[in-house]
Amino acid sequence: TTLANDTIFLNQIVENLGLQIIEETSVSFSGQDLFNTPVNITDLSLIRVYRNGIRIDFNIIDINTIQLEAEAICFEDDMIRIEQTY
Repeated sequence: TTLANDTIFLNQIVENLGLQIIEETSVSFSGQDLFNTPVNITDLSLIRVYRNGIRIDFNIIDINTIQLEAEAICFEDDMIRIEQTY
């Protein structure tokens, strides 16, 4: 289990119907499977994770960290996008 210290983040906030969606995109390193969420996790169903544009499953590790499913561990320079509604 690895979490990057030098990950590049791109953030975008979208507001719709009183809900906000924050979108964070990061570039991974080979073998990376842990990622920080944009905001604290309050509900699993409010998070969507994509690896190179394909939605993938994940597990919650703590209040602001997710772990990608075993089959989705990253290669160098994969794009991971986390969308979180709050």
